[in-house]
Amino acid sequence: MAYGCPPQAVTARFVMDGEEHEVRYGPGGDFESPMDFFPPCKASLRRPCQGMLGLLESLGALSGLPLDAAGCLHVALPFCGSAQELPVLSEFLTQQVLGRNGVRQISMLGSDVEDWGPKGGYWQQKELFARRRTPHLRLRFAQLDLAATQHPAASLMFAIHPECTVNREMWRRILGNIISATQGLCEFKARGEVVATFAEDEAKVVADVGHSLQRRCQIHLNPFYGPGCTAPPPPSMKYIVLVAK
Repeated sequence: MAYGCPPQAVTARFVMDGEEHEVRYGPGGDFESPMDFFPPCKASLRRPCQGMLGLLESLGALSGLPLDAAGCLHVALPFCGSAQELPVLSEFLTQQVLGRNGVRQISMLGSDVEDWGPKGGYWQQKELFARRRTPHLRLRFAQLDLAATQHPAASLMFAIHPECTVNREMWRRILGNIISATQGLCEFKARGEVVATFAEDEAKVVADVGHSLQRRCQIHLNPFYGPGCTAPPPPSMKYIVLVAK
């Protein structure tokens, strides 16, 4: 690079899961440098996630959610692990929610009982990615034991894949915790919580906990798994439980 010339973005291409991806590093790119890189969401998760979000949009489930005094929508991702779905969720929220119904900014909290940063979860890189891509979306990750610690209040939660048919009593405490912390409007079209499960039995456990807390619940089949779906197992986000006051 010649002296005095502004730095240029560099493009890299790679194939993952049979799909070609393009990444740009540098000014205006996806990442500032290769040190900030994290892998894109796998197709086996991205496509069901998009199906889930399309269902929410078709139901009008994200309109009228309560905001704080600054017009900020507080979103939570409990037991998120590496939060592989983050790019899909953040893009959807910034395009379909930010700037509508008084939403001036979005604050997102991802949490798990373990710190996934050192485990290949790229927590720090994803926080930086959100700041670079969307100035009006604030993302942070925190280590929280939701079986013992109350989750901070949020207007909307995406609780993906609770393994609640194993160690049921612990998971009932966790699910009761996050459902109690969700402050969606008292109208069924404005759901406060979205829980995605692998299996119908898991979805029924979620709905049972919701009912015990006087919440209204609906179980939907993810539209991605409609007729003709050839997705290999496991069926990520196959059942969607919508929970509201």
